[in-house]
Amino acid sequence: MKYTILYILIILSMITSCTTTNLKKYYEKNKVILDDIEKDYTTAYTKKPFSLEFSDRALKDISIEIMTDSLRLIYNFNREENKINDTLKKYNLNHEDIQHLLNDMRSIGCIWLNKLDYYIDGKKNLLVFMSIRKKSFHIPLTKRKYYILSYFEQPQYFDSSGTLLNKRKQKIARKIHGDVFKRITDKVA
Repeated sequence: MKYTILYILIILSMITSCTTTNLKKYYEKNKVILDDIEKDYTTAYTKKPFSLEFSDRALKDISIEIMTDSLRLIYNFNREENKINDTLKKYNLNHEDIQHLLNDMRSIGCIWLNKLDYYIDGKKNLLVFMSIRKKSFHIPLTKRKYYILSYFEQPQYFDSSGTLLNKRKQKIARKIHGDVFKRITDKVA
C-alpha cells in the first residue's frame, strides 16, 4: 500500500511537470495577437480607463471594470447580450474596439486584461498585464495555474538569468507588488 501511494504520487508529479507551459514559447507562438491586444488596449485605455475579464471557463461571461473620476464600476454580461453595447456607449467606449479585444483575448485564452501602476524613484509608471489560463490537463482538487504577461512602456534592464533589475547598474531584482519578473523581450516579462 505504501509503495502504491508512492508510485501514484510519482506518476502525478510527472504528469504535472509535463504540462508546465513555457510562457516564452507561448509568447512567440502568439506574439502577433498578444502585441495587437496590448497596442489596441493601450489606445482604448487612453480614451477611457477600463479592464476586461472573462469570468467563466467557456469565455462567455464578460466582466468590464470602468474607471470614472470618482468610481470604479463593474458590469457583468453574457457575451451574447446586447446590453453590453448600451453600457459601452454610455461610458464612451467604442463597441467595435472592445469586441475586437474580446475576440482576440478569447482566441488565445487571455482571461484578464488590465493596467497596473507602479513607482520608480517616485515616478508613476504603467504596465499592461494579461492573465492567461493554463490550457493543459488539470488534476482535480489542485489549484488552477494562470500566467501573467506584462508589457512595460519602455525597455527594461534584466540580468543574465533574465530577472528584471531595479536599475541597470544595480544587481537588485525589482519586485512589483511583490512579484519577480522574468524576461521574454526587453519590454515583455
